Amino acid sequence: MRPLSQRMSILILLAVAVGCEGPEAPWSCDPDNTLQAYSPFTMTRKICFEDPNGDVLTYDVAVSDPALADIALFGTTLTVTGKEEGETEITVTAMDPGGRIGTATYDLTVTPAWNGWFSVCDRWRRDGGVETAIRRWIMANVDLDDVRSVLYVNGERRGVYRTNGLPRGHQVRIGSGEFGPGEDIDIECSQVITAQLVRSEL
Repeated sequence: MRPLSQRMSILILLAVAVGCEGPEAPWSCDPDNTLQAYSPFTMTRKICFEDPNGDVLTYDVAVSDPALADIALFGTTLTVTGKEEGETEITVTAMDPGGRIGTATYDLTVTPAWNGWFSVCDRWRRDGGVETAIRRWIMANVDLDDVRSVLYVNGERRGVYRTNGLPRGHQVRIGSGEFGPGEDIDIECSQVITAQLVRSEL
């Protein structure tokens, strides 16, 4: 059996070792680190960090490719505005008052909320006049509401199509045609599409 003085030394060393364990850094408690944004909309999500010491945390956020999305962090609410289609990473940093840092990396995919195109944009001479045929399409990549398409022919506004809802994966075809006097058969078609998101959570 060790002498009393040696046993006291061992107890003191153990107490010092336990007492030297410093506060822990904050850590991410998000169950899912994948984000899907749809341009051109601004979408939001609450982030989750926990601090084992109960400290108040401050946050910072950065995106690897700022050409794809604008990002901001208001408290624990992350906002993402998609700009270009692609994939990138978002890094959120949480820091406690002692300078201890925890980070979380999110995989962000940006997809256009819709695709629009023309399958027909044509004009030809017939029976002393000019015939025009136009067929345009809209396909939703996410659930959309209040969808509008403004048609322009050679820069001139020619009509507006509107539908209250367009579910993800659905598409709509909008056809138009006219016959009238004239000689010019040059034609250029374009459409300006606007819509609202049904849900704005990332």
